[in-house]
Amino acid sequence: MGQQLFELRGFVAESLREQGREQGREESRSLVRTSLLALLDHKGLTLTQARLDLVHETQDLGILTRWHTRALRATTPDEIFTSENATETPASRA
Repeated sequence: MGQQLFELRGFVAESLREQGREQGREESRSLVRTSLLALLDHKGLTLTQARLDLVHETQDLGILTRWHTRALRATTPDEIFTSENATETPASRA
């Protein structure tokens, strides 16, 4: 019984750690989204509803970060959301 209890505690602990990691990833995505949208607003760049939806639906932190980096120098939204992003599917954003 002691071994089973030890294994159960390990399983619960790992589950809690994974929950914490996922919360951290979601917080990171949220911060990058918020920063990206604030930067675009500050620069006076307006997104179409489709692009705004894309920003909110994208779960890939690398893509969000890439857009944010591009937005630093961009003078139009097209410079941020290049053709490589136009072919993304919802699955690639998950």
